[in-house]
This record gives sequence, structure tokens and C-alpha cells, in this order.
Amino acid sequence: MNILLCVCASVAIYKSCELVRILKKSGHNIKVILSDSASKMISQELFEAISGNEVFVRDSGKMEHISLVRWCEVLVVCPATASTIGKIANGIGGTLILDAILAKSSVPTIIAPAMNVEMWKNAFVRENIVKLKNHGFEILEPESGVLACGEEGIGKLANVQEIAEYIS
Repeated sequence: MNILLCVCASVAIYKSCELVRILKKSGHNIKVILSDSASKMISQELFEAISGNEVFVRDSGKMEHISLVRWCEVLVVCPATASTIGKIANGIGGTLILDAILAKSSVPTIIAPAMNVEMWKNAFVRENIVKLKNHGFEILEPESGVLACGEEGIGKLANVQEIAEYIS
């Protein structure tokens, strides 16, 4: 299966590397879009090495936001930040990830959020999650546990193996 993985800037970003490894091992073909902020947190070259494909950060003028969505059979946003979730839910474009999501029509889209517990509980985030579900997005709810900030609660990225199994 052709999978387009959109990676946002979150402390859970390192887990997306493991997700690519698991999916690749299962025989899937993965292309990665890194948000601009994510590309400052983790190496584009690392994702190219583990995916075996070119990694995209910005649209080069070749309309990658359209060609990548036409190529994929499933689009996954992992980890998804509260900011990205809000922009998706409200139809806001302006980055390669957001424009790709706006360009998708019938491509199944899975969103795996990761954020601080207080952000996850925020009324706007909750409303955006409901809105996305109502528009056919599949949400892999975050887990409860100790978060990167040291707080405990819901907001931890779902188990990567379970995300991979869900995608497959």
C-alpha cells in the first residue's frame, strides 16, 4: 500500500521513525512530508534513509500537494499537533501538509494526535476532533501516561505498533 505520512513538530516525532520502519517491514511504500517545524527537529535525511523515498517539506512548484495525494492510498498525520488539527478542521491551507489534506478527496485519512493533557482537554481541540470525525477523518485517540513535559494524563501518542496495525 502507498502511504503518505505527514509528520508534525511534536516531542513524539521520533516515534514516527519507528512507524515508518514497521510499515516498511510490512511491505508498504511510504513517502513523508515533514512540516517546516518538524524538519528543524529531525533530519529529512533520516526519513529518506528509512523510507527509501524522497522526503518533502515544501511544495517546490511541481504541485506535490496534489501528486502526493494522488499517489497515496492512505494519508496519515502522525504525530498531529493541536495547531495542525485546528487548521485541518477549519480548512486552512498554506503548508505542504495542509494543502495536501485540502487536495485529498476520497483518500482515507488517519490522524494520530500527540500533545499536552491540557491541550487535549481544551474545548477548541475537542470541537475540532469532533468536526474531523464528522468529516470522515479517522482519529487514533492519544493514550494516558507520563508526557514529555512531566505531567501525567491523556495526550501521549497512541502505541506505534497499534497505529501501524490500524493503517494496514
